[in-house]
Amino acid sequence: MQVNQQQVDEWVAKCRVALEPKLDEPVMNAALFGQTGFTTQKAAGRGGLITYLLAGLLNKKRAGGLPDQFVLVTTPSKLRAFGMAGKRSADVDPDNELAVWDRAGLRVAAAPRGMFTKVTLDSADGDHVDIQAVKYDHIDAFIRELQGNGAAGA
Repeated sequence: MQVNQQQVDEWVAKCRVALEPKLDEPVMNAALFGQTGFTTQKAAGRGGLITYLLAGLLNKKRAGGLPDQFVLVTTPSKLRAFGMAGKRSADVDPDNELAVWDRAGLRVAAAPRGMFTKVTLDSADGDHVDIQAVKYDHIDAFIRELQGNGAAGA
């Protein structure tokens, strides 16, 4: 997927402006992520509304309770997840922090999956989260940043 680097830089800067007043550390980077299993859920929908909803619940459980779409933000010592400002918005909601992990004890594994990159986060506290992002250069760099700087890559 082709993404203009200037657009990415502007979006990350917008996230910084929205979030830094609420945080005790500077925002280093931000990236858009979502739950895994969309295709499976869509296929399950052929079996009816109940199977579609059950597949959606399973996707949410795999994502550690995170919603369909959210923003991951790195600071020097933390990885934070924030909700979006609206269903069709690419803006982060600074008042909707969904999760926080210490980067020092975070294990990050990534694997290509078609047009997506699947990411597994395992925290020292025992959290296990499976998420994904559309594969492009910014996401690859974001994952490398997570796998370095205090986090063990897999």
